Amino acid sequence: MLQEFITGPEVTVGVLCDGEGRLADYIAMERELENGRTVRATVIEDARIDALVRDFVARVPCAWAVNLQLRLHPERGPVVFEINARLSVST
Repeated sequence: MLQEFITGPEVTVGVLCDGEGRLADYIAMERELENGRTVRATVIEDARIDALVRDFVARVPCAWAVNLQLRLHPERGPVVFEINARLSVST
């Protein structure tokens, strides 16, 4: 499998939906990694990430916790490269 390398800071988004699949809340954190592990995370607010999360929840049926891994590309904005059906360890 090949995957495009996306430049820009890495962000993890912990999404929480209710049992009906409605967005309850989310937290977006810019991560600093060492050896593949989060050593520092800063909570960020970004209108582009907010729009992406709301669009994701509207399109993808989900209940409870979902983790979106993305990079904030300088021109393209947030680009998801991984989706996990669980809370992030960083969260």
